[in-house]
Amino acid sequence: CASSGVAVNIGAMAIASGAYDVVMVGGVEKMRGLSTEGVTDTLAMAADALYEVGAGFTFPGLYAALATAHFAEFGSSWEQLAAITIKNHRNGALNPKAHFQAEIMETAKRLGERNNMTFDDEMDFLRSSLNTVVAYPLRLFDCCPISDGSAVVLLAAGEVARNYTDTPIYIRGMGQASDTMALHDRKELTTLRATKLAASQAYKMAGVNPGDIGVADVHDCFTIAEVFATEDLGFFPKGEGGKAAAEGRTALDGDVAINPD
Repeated sequence: CASSGVAVNIGAMAIASGAYDVVMVGGVEKMRGLSTEGVTDTLAMAADALYEVGAGFTFPGLYAALATAHFAEFGSSWEQLAAITIKNHRNGALNPKAHFQAEIMETAKRLGERNNMTFDDEMDFLRSSLNTVVAYPLRLFDCCPISDGSAVVLLAAGEVARNYTDTPIYIRGMGQASDTMALHDRKELTTLRATKLAASQAYKMAGVNPGDIGVADVHDCFTIAEVFATEDLGFFPKGEGGKAAAEGRTALDGDVAINPD
């Protein structure tokens, strides 16, 4: 998941060192050629193979464990996760390149007609049998789809960038960190230490704090991942990321727009 971001980090450092003036970095992910079972098995290889995969853990199962830990410690809820689902689908409907370009109620109407069901609102649909449980408490619409995508970024030294554009975007801060792969080796299940470390590095380099950030794209393979990210990046106190999402504070017009695309 982090390969493309790491590539940008390394490319920027290569330019900052003076070794290169221009670096092109890219990322690609092609997953739709595999079956759901094939993708599940492949992603599981990135988890702890010795204990967790052998015990039957899948990626949804691992994040479900993080979600239940968060619920138990902070009193957060699945309804807060559902608010993230609704918000992200609403944002995706505005993006012509999004995998899903429909708001939840559009999807509810389409699936409802197919199954002779009607729904009062988004939550009514998300609580229904059409939104099946994948790994408790995560349901189908808490999980990201299997997608294909790619991106390329051209990095250049400040004076060189002006040769290509009149409006270069400057990198003010970067951070990178990692943690133990196995969940059972981590000291706590309600904080992603790597996120906190990387964020502190980036904030320090840029000379900013979380309150200065107005828009953020964060990892959201599952809705609970967005909760962890907004908390560990410092946008909201620990345990309040889900509550903030449910209150609309991560919407496009909220305190900080999270995953606007």
